[in-house]
Amino acid sequence: MSGAWGAILRQPVLAWRLQGTWGTWALLAGAVLGFCGFGIGMRDWRAGVVAAGVSLTALVVVWWFQLLGSAIRQNEPALACLIPHQRRRIVAVVAWAWLAGSLAIGIVLGVGLNHFGYALLAGAATLMYFAALQRLPMLALVPLAIIAVTQFVPLLPLSALVKTLGETAITAIGLLVLAMLAPPLARLLFPRGGDAHIAWQRQFVDRAKALKAAQGIPGQEWTVWRGSTWPDRLYFADLRRLSERAAIAPWRGGRADVLLMALGGSAHPGSALLGILAVTLLALASGSNLLAAMGLQGSVVQLCLLLLVMPLAAHLHAVTTAMQRFRAEQALLRLSPAAPVSADFNRRLGGALLRRFAVVWLASTGGAALVGAIMIPGVQTQVAVGLTAALGLPMAACLVRDYASMRRLSAGTLVAVLAGIVALPLVLNGGMALWRTHAPWALISGLALLAVCVIYYRWRRMQSLPVAFPAGRLAND
Repeated sequence: MSGAWGAILRQPVLAWRLQGTWGTWALLAGAVLGFCGFGIGMRDWRAGVVAAGVSLTALVVVWWFQLLGSAIRQNEPALACLIPHQRRRIVAVVAWAWLAGSLAIGIVLGVGLNHFGYALLAGAATLMYFAALQRLPMLALVPLAIIAVTQFVPLLPLSALVKTLGETAITAIGLLVLAMLAPPLARLLFPRGGDAHIAWQRQFVDRAKALKAAQGIPGQEWTVWRGSTWPDRLYFADLRRLSERAAIAPWRGGRADVLLMALGGSAHPGSALLGILAVTLLALASGSNLLAAMGLQGSVVQLCLLLLVMPLAAHLHAVTTAMQRFRAEQALLRLSPAAPVSADFNRRLGGALLRRFAVVWLASTGGAALVGAIMIPGVQTQVAVGLTAALGLPMAACLVRDYASMRRLSAGTLVAVLAGIVALPLVLNGGMALWRTHAPWALISGLALLAVCVIYYRWRRMQSLPVAFPAGRLAND
């Protein structure tokens, strides 16, 4: 590769080599193992092609993110204005990469699924969605809206329209719509200079730094979430209440609650509680459509995932990322006269974190039990909700840890979390199939008691560790 075009394409390759090539080789190995496992082991070559196609699709998406990030960084305001045709070359490279990636996804999935048109359209829409997500982080809520619409709202007229038009017409119409959306999206991602371009470039660089330090996900920065949102209003109301209490009387038991104010509004339980309330009301309003579409066991599993697993995991992620994001605030609060003494700091902080987690856990368990009792009454719902609540308790043990030596989120942790989320539906389906007449309350109580013992051990161990604030000061990475 040489010349201006080669310089543009060379940057993502160099970034890939600097970040490590293990992810690419792992996805390629997954494609080979999936193809051989299903094809040779189960004599189902079509399933092997689909399994390999999923891994290769993930590889295309990873490379698409790499190319997009490199192209946005290369389109700096000064370069876009001073270098002739720089922006046009970057847009052309991204456009050709979008076409090539869409075609690759269509081929690897279309061969196995025998629907090349739908696979091509899905691949093109997915890559364009990820590109739009770079500039409009609020689009991350689109998958949740699609799930809600497809599961809770009957789509019989749309299904009839799809059958009438056929795969070829649907693919042609979809690709035409995406082609019409491509030019405005290109103008959003690659401006031509000016104040808006400078602000967008600064926002993208700050977001990339935050992701590299495992400080958040796209859309979590303070440049996106303002203090006027409802979760932040709850946080500021709580902060005002604690400040007024401190002005009236000396802090005694409230010191630990004040420590949590250094984590910002994202770690406040108000966000999780509002989400649990919204999902509970949505399930009570439209749960019959979900039950008709997914059946009894599928509806129960979906209920446990939405009302128990997701709120607890989101709260855990919010606290962990806030610990790394607000280190300056933690250092200032640590030096204030109101802070607990060093010997008692971790005990109070760990207790406050566990109390917040208990509030979210009780709210999610209560919401799941309420929806299950009203919409899906029966022993299987009791089994699923009880098992999920008991298995969700150990997440609290991750909150009482050595924050002073906290490192960036590792790939092994992400793999373990994804494996747990994938394995949970299997455990719930097995439990519902095994206990059909009575709920194993003794087993559920034993799991909950074991989780409480682990949490207590971790909390006591945390008291002998270095002071938590500011987090990550002893980490060596």
